[in-house]
Amino acid sequence: MSTVKLGRTGSTVVVDLEVCVKTGLPTRETVTINGSTTPPWVSFLLLITVLGYLFASAMASQKFRVTLPFTHAVYDRWKQGRRRAWLLGIVGLMGLVLALVASDGDAGAGVGASVVVIVVALVVGMSNGRRHGVGIVATRHDDLVVTRVHPSFAAAVRESVAEPLVG
Repeated sequence: MSTVKLGRTGSTVVVDLEVCVKTGLPTRETVTINGSTTPPWVSFLLLITVLGYLFASAMASQKFRVTLPFTHAVYDRWKQGRRRAWLLGIVGLMGLVLALVASDGDAGAGVGASVVVIVVALVVGMSNGRRHGVGIVATRHDDLVVTRVHPSFAAAVRESVAEPLVG
């Protein structure tokens, strides 16, 4: 998989190409992804303090809006996989709470099973994101970078940027 720099953080980016960002196949379908991203240095604060991390991520986050050519079938698989992973994680957390509350001092099996379900939910969510989704991150120079894109899409973006403007 490749990465592509599309613009600056805090901006709206529209990629007007007919190459799917994930499959590299021709498509006229588009998907708009809204979100926010933080600089990479904020993650290092987790090693020191959780409250500092939360404060810094709230202060340093920048919103983005990216419209990408994305085949709806692949995008829907990504969204459905995310929903399944969240549901599995919630079931694991509910099981953990039930095991701790309903036990008479011997919650080992219930806690263990719940932790396994939570770990499986994390693995399912991460593998789904790597397989069907794209990542949008900010560099330390405030560039907006889309990760896990198909090499054909990355080549199409590089070619479109290299074309001279006529006007």
